Order: sequence, then C-alpha cells, then structure tokens
Amino acid sequence: QIDILVSLGAHRPMSRAELIKKVGEEIVNTIKIYNHNPYENLKFIGKTSIGTPLYLNRFLTESDLKIVIGSVTPHPYAGFGGGAKLILPGLSGIDTIELNHKPAYSNISGKIGHVKGNTRRDEIENAAEMVGIDFAVNAICNSKGKTAGIYAGNLTASYNAAITFAQKVYSTHVRYNL
Repeated sequence: QIDILVSLGAHRPMSRAELIKKVGEEIVNTIKIYNHNPYENLKFIGKTSIGTPLYLNRFLTESDLKIVIGSVTPHPYAGFGGGAKLILPGLSGIDTIELNHKPAYSNISGKIGHVKGNTRRDEIENAAEMVGIDFAVNAICNSKGKTAGIYAGNLTASYNAAITFAQKVYSTHVRYNL
C-alpha cells in the first residue's frame, strides 16, 4: 500500500520515461505514482505562521506514513532546496505557492546558501511541521551528478546536517596571490 507523489510545485508533470529514469521501471510498473497538480486534489490544512493559507496535496495529507526523499541543491531564495521544500512549494496548491514566492520577487527574502533567519525558509519549514513528516532522506550530489552524501531521519535534523555538508560540496575556495 505504497504510493509515490512527485513533488513538482507548479512545474510540469514528469513523463513515464523521466519517472523510469528517476525510480526505475520496476517501481513505475508496480507502484502508483502521482504527479502533483497544484490546481486540484488539495486540502486546506490551516494558515502558516505568517498567515499564508496552506493547501496541500490530499494524498499527502491523508497518508498514514509520510516519507520525503529529495536532493539538497543551492536555491536562490530558500537557501537550499530539498527537505521541507518538498512540501512547500512541492506539494502545495497554486495560491499557497504564489503567496510563498511573492516576497522573493521584492528582494526581502533569503539568498543562495542562506537558511537560518530566512523568512521564506521559515515558512517552508512551518508548512512541513503542520502536515507532519515521519522520515526524510536528503541527498547531496557533486558536480558530476554522483551522490556525495545522504542524510536521513528526522526532517529538520537530517536537513540541517545535509546543508552543512552541501555548503562544503557547493562552495569554492578562492585564493588570491597579490
């Protein structure tokens, strides 16, 4: 009794070929996989800590066990992707996504690599807390697309450990010879 929800936010659905590349043909042929649609099959959960109405995918909200699997990559306003970002915007309704993204357009939110004290990231984390994630897997890939690290367990703890490592993987040390 396992279903897979593809956390897309407002991006296009994945094709069968893309799903096979991501999880393998055996899984695509044996497990129900749903591409999230931000316009339908939503349930109102409540309001986030800053008052954004939180509409989430109904399959997510009605699941007995919620496991998220994603990758931690630099993100221009959330600091890094992955973790709770799989919920908001990943499995959220379009109105929720738009309200969460709006501050990014006016330059009042975070920046790449900036997670602590980032108001957009705080709301993203709050949304995941509201729905309740039971387990998380956060992968970090290197510049060749190979797995550099995997952090799993509690959503917040595993994500914090993953971003500490990701900052090393994605950073460049520059030395000046003057």
